[in-house]
Amino acid sequence: MVEYLQEFLMQPDSLEQIYFHEGSHLYYFRKIHPTTKFVPPCIWYYKETGQYGPVKGAVDTEGFETQCDEARLLAFAKSAVSGGVMLAVRNLHSGIREDYVLKGIRDDEDQDDFRKSCEAIRKASPQLPKFDSDALWHDAKIKVAPDFFDPLIRLEIDAEVAEVKAELLAAIYPDDL
Repeated sequence: MVEYLQEFLMQPDSLEQIYFHEGSHLYYFRKIHPTTKFVPPCIWYYKETGQYGPVKGAVDTEGFETQCDEARLLAFAKSAVSGGVMLAVRNLHSGIREDYVLKGIRDDEDQDDFRKSCEAIRKASPQLPKFDSDALWHDAKIKVAPDFFDPLIRLEIDAEVAEVKAELLAAIYPDDL
């Protein structure tokens, strides 16, 4: 697992992908769960399965209350999709062709986790109208994308990205502090 993480971190652009992706998640998730923290690359113990596994970077949502109304559900969905949208916007700005950008959004793990979270939200929130997780995922992408082009919101997102960058570099290079 350690070798896997080391190899990943040595790939070109991997650090930038982590802090843009996770910084974006962090910005949106803190809107509904302010104590959310960034988790740098590590070996993580998964309580649900009792197993360890590598984490390239994540947002720790420990203590997130799954009971939702419709507004909170949409805010949660926006936090889930925002990492992939952020990377797509970043790639578009850097001149990568649109077809490559769309193929390059590898957000499958986030979408799988989102589906599982939606199950927990449905159980904790019986008052919510029935909703399809995949349709909500798509709707959230459409609603979050304009935020990345709004200069005021983008400044706030970029502040979270800078926080993740600092924490990531401190975790990888602790002797530099």
